[in-house]
Amino acid sequence: MRDDKIRGSERLLPIYKECKNEIDLMRREKEEAVKIVQQMIEIFQSAEQAIETPKLYQYALNSLKYELSLVKLVKYFTTAYFYWLHWKETGEEKEEVIARENIEKWAEEWNYYQNEIPKLEGVASLFRDDGMVKTIREIQHSLGVW
Repeated sequence: MRDDKIRGSERLLPIYKECKNEIDLMRREKEEAVKIVQQMIEIFQSAEQAIETPKLYQYALNSLKYELSLVKLVKYFTTAYFYWLHWKETGEEKEEVIARENIEKWAEEWNYYQNEIPKLEGVASLFRDDGMVKTIREIQHSLGVW
């Protein structure tokens, strides 16, 4: 991600090559990022009564929902991509399963991100696809997932 864009394989492949033996760690880091944003939402919601302006509260909550969706998208995308690459190298079935699961989760989250996040009042403009969808389609084609 950079400049409001989610890049594709051309940016991720060099990262994969440098850390392909650490993809489980990468996945755990992304899972932790999702948990952190979920915790932020819970904490913020528990403080609702302390915020005097309901509209301000809703804008801030919507921004956190946007952030959660974006973090999930990146998690599912990078996990699917890295495990797919590793599966292509090793042929290990568990890696193919992880790639497939994350492709499916990515598709659900991408749909939510594109269709529901823009409806949230007060959120920033969406990060745009700049290669992510093309990379996902390549993975889907390779795995026979549509």
